[in-house]
Amino acid sequence: TVDCLGSNSDFAARAAERIVSTFAEEGIVSMPLNFPGGANNVTGKTPPVLVTPKNVLHHADLAPYIKAIEAGAPMIHVGNMYVPTIEPARVPA
Repeated sequence: TVDCLGSNSDFAARAAERIVSTFAEEGIVSMPLNFPGGANNVTGKTPPVLVTPKNVLHHADLAPYIKAIEAGAPMIHVGNMYVPTIEPARVPA
């Protein structure tokens, strides 16, 4: 995610794509973690909250996951963060 690959979503997406495709070439299955991102947005003992506006979510936090899937990631680990810009009822991702 942009959390672990840096704040530049274009770089994070290219890196995710390269990581997944390189592992696949070696016969290693990779599983990107904590979809849809935002796992580091934690205050105290509260669950993480992804607050990226809905109109930029696709090109920001979701970009690394999209590229990882396009590169062949067969599964994605879904995180337990809240995404109020998509689900205002505070249901975890």
